[in-house]
Amino acid sequence: MSTKWNKKIKAHFSKIAPTKNPRKKELYPIPDHAETLVSITTDPEAPFTQISLYHKRPKIEVKTQADYRQNLVHELYAQMLNARFDELGQSAEPPFVYAYGYYGDLLRTKDAYVTAANVSETGIVTGLKAILTENRRLMQHGFTDTELDRAKKEILKSYENRYNERNKTESGDIVEGYVYNFLTGGPQPGIEWEFAFVKNVLDGIALNEVNVLPKQWIKPENRVLVIMAPEKEGVKIPSEAEVRQLLAEVEKMETTAYEDKVISEPLMSQLPAPGQIVSEKSLDALGSTEILLSNGVKVILKPTDFKDDEVLMTAFSPGGHSLVADADYYSALSASDIITESGIRMFSYTDLQKLLTGKTVQISPYISDLAEGMSGSASPKDLETMFQLIHLYFTQPRKDETAFKSFIAKQKGFLGNLMKSPQFAFFDKQIRLMNQNHPRGGGFPQPEDFDKINLDRAFQIYQERFANAGDFTFVLVGNFDKEAIKPFLSTYLASLPTLGRQESFRDLGVRPPQGKVEESFEMGKDPKSQVMIGFAGTLKDDRERYLMQSLAEALTIKLIENLREEKGGVYGTRASASTALFPYRSYTLSVNFTCAPENVQTLMEAVYEEIAKVQKSGPTPEDLNKVKESQRKDVEKNEKENQFWLNGLRRAYYEGFEAERLTSARQLERINALTAKDLQQVAKKYLRLKTPITLVMGPEKVSQTQATPPQVLRPKRRDQYLGGCSFT
Repeated sequence: MSTKWNKKIKAHFSKIAPTKNPRKKELYPIPDHAETLVSITTDPEAPFTQISLYHKRPKIEVKTQADYRQNLVHELYAQMLNARFDELGQSAEPPFVYAYGYYGDLLRTKDAYVTAANVSETGIVTGLKAILTENRRLMQHGFTDTELDRAKKEILKSYENRYNERNKTESGDIVEGYVYNFLTGGPQPGIEWEFAFVKNVLDGIALNEVNVLPKQWIKPENRVLVIMAPEKEGVKIPSEAEVRQLLAEVEKMETTAYEDKVISEPLMSQLPAPGQIVSEKSLDALGSTEILLSNGVKVILKPTDFKDDEVLMTAFSPGGHSLVADADYYSALSASDIITESGIRMFSYTDLQKLLTGKTVQISPYISDLAEGMSGSASPKDLETMFQLIHLYFTQPRKDETAFKSFIAKQKGFLGNLMKSPQFAFFDKQIRLMNQNHPRGGGFPQPEDFDKINLDRAFQIYQERFANAGDFTFVLVGNFDKEAIKPFLSTYLASLPTLGRQESFRDLGVRPPQGKVEESFEMGKDPKSQVMIGFAGTLKDDRERYLMQSLAEALTIKLIENLREEKGGVYGTRASASTALFPYRSYTLSVNFTCAPENVQTLMEAVYEEIAKVQKSGPTPEDLNKVKESQRKDVEKNEKENQFWLNGLRRAYYEGFEAERLTSARQLERINALTAKDLQQVAKKYLRLKTPITLVMGPEKVSQTQATPPQVLRPKRRDQYLGGCSFT
């Protein structure tokens, strides 16, 4: 640590007087038990059904290199177990929505081997049997050499990635390590030492070192099984006796050994005939280059040195599922997810994961409401693999009936009880209210909606959306050499198919309600209410998008200052705004908060009054300066972030604005020009207090009273603002 920082630490922290007679930190032992403990809990508001199986173990203190090496053995075990769970989850009738396992801290005085699963509301027995059976299979047969080889590559890759970014590690990650060391005494040797150690010892870890662990860990004593499930009419929860019977049956089960399907085929058997780069334009102000390929594909390149081991990619084309008929909506909505689950070329999803072992690369196609495209990332050394994946997702998507059935089953299992949760239900209701319950306006799909998906039609829609690369724009940001990447552009992007057409999205007419709208409903047992106050409509010009965001920031400052700090009425507060150019120039500004039911009206009126103050006088000079200073800090931070430039360049080319607006100079120019009058005018223009959109969720059997927006400002006594509320 530098002398400069030593001085700062001493200057700030030496003023704090040491605690006299500090309380001794007690570590409480967790008692052992010979029998298996079972807990089955139901809750009418539980959104998910979860199974957690704990095998408690003595605490392992990591003090020596041998201890650290043993931790690597545990990492290998978890890597291989989770790969098996992922593969099992790809079956036509998956036994769980997802499952995972690991060995690690339970509490300060105990470790645990944990296997857990999220299952459908009717899948408790099936899911529990699956994780018990996999544990039993490991006890009887262990892992295979090929599994261990892949796990070693994956773990080495993760340490290598961290090592490559060692000089640009986020401060929060460093602090987290210091806190862990202070609280537990756990070692923090640094990634340089860790990477060197892992490279030195990883190859020497033998298969039998891993395969001995199940027999050490999986025992009836110190075993705890916890099942948490929804309480729902018509859904039978297994009894403790039934669960114990299943435990006993699996303990006597003879399993078959896992058969590892090893892929020897290369990702691409033959490279495509390359196209050409037909033009290139430098955008010096941005440090980027715009390239046009022979098939019409446009590529924006911005090399950076912000991260040593990161290249980010995004691609888009206008259209999306807005172009399909209503009858095909759910097929289109899930088409890209179905392809992701199915794989590419001859490779299933599981095959692809095995094939990409040891590589830092991922590609995800998407079809949104107004566009289709891909997002992805790669380590610089795996860039060619990323481009090959892009090409294959365009040209050789795979249709897989088993993967399709697996996808449908997992989605139904995940969504089956989601709307029993007040939080999820309120969020869903809010989306539907703001879009007037338009059938294509968003919100959580229902389980039965997945019965409307046709695999053949979904596959056809995916092919249609990616048949014409000629109107796609690709953006790449990160650590790459512009000249070195050009052959990949010619080989893998310029060779993509094109139909010589330019498409656009279709406006489906999804709009927010006009005029005053008040809705309320009752849900949940907790004595609390959740409230949304929203304003939405059409913006007049593009600059007002920035003003709307700034207005939300100014309102947030005032809500924190007055409602929380001065009146002590809320725990936290935030106003949020979102704007869009397509399919029309729109805005939404909303305040959401949670509070005691009896305080709803008072707090809604307090929000209205803060808005009215801004409309009358604008934000104070102090508040305006806070907004501007916060935005300046964001500019300083963002200009060194790959994600900012990726998102910004995508927006510039998708929305058609001048990309130079992303430069720090242009952003600071806009911030410096912001005035209180700007925000006053946009507040008066768009936050119409006579016609708010409000949604109130109260606890069951508690009626709610809606607040009326004030016509004029009225002073309030401090004691009229009630506490016990939080805003988000």
